[in-house]
Amino acid sequence: MNFIFDLDGTLYNFDDLQGKKYYESNFYGEIKSNINLFLQKRLGINEQNVKDILNTADKEFNSEYSLYFESKYNISRYDYFNACFNLDPNKFIKKNSDLPKLFNEIQNKTIILTAAPRVWAEKALKYLDIYDYVKDSIITGEPNIRKPSPLAFKQALTMLNAKPEETISIGDQEHSDIVPAKSLGIKTAIIGKSKIADYELKDVDEMIDLVRCLNGL
Repeated sequence: MNFIFDLDGTLYNFDDLQGKKYYESNFYGEIKSNINLFLQKRLGINEQNVKDILNTADKEFNSEYSLYFESKYNISRYDYFNACFNLDPNKFIKKNSDLPKLFNEIQNKTIILTAAPRVWAEKALKYLDIYDYVKDSIITGEPNIRKPSPLAFKQALTMLNAKPEETISIGDQEHSDIVPAKSLGIKTAIIGKSKIADYELKDVDEMIDLVRCLNGL
């Protein structure tokens, strides 16, 4: 079996969530604060102007801020990501000591497919002590083709040199981790609840158990 893993909410949880949604986390709050300061400085505007810009981006670009800023204001997506997502994982995420052993067991069968930019993805994976196992198998949210597009999952299959039925997508969001994967015939597992996923998991520990079972360990 081959494995496509989401990042946030799948390989770790944020310390402060405790039943709250991602958008209520301190992690997201710090990103929004960084965006506010970044746009004020870059565009010479005030906080209310920033709110108006983000509201427009939410409506017209489905909250894909990097694409909106690049299209409307000629702000490089990489400048935006590096300024706003260059955060310290130790401040936000829970570390699972079983992950390095798992990824050692399944290396060369794994893709990390995340909507997060590379600057955050690499910091998080290094903090989790699994970066060396996946450093050549990371698809981030910087290109135009990104989750939840099924084309991102096709790219993952190509990198794995795998068939859909030999692969499972594991994530915590039905719309971005489950629906596009199933449209290609990829098996699915969700941390949380889903009406369509093949497996429902309670937490990271159950995810690790499932992967080891599917890998024959």
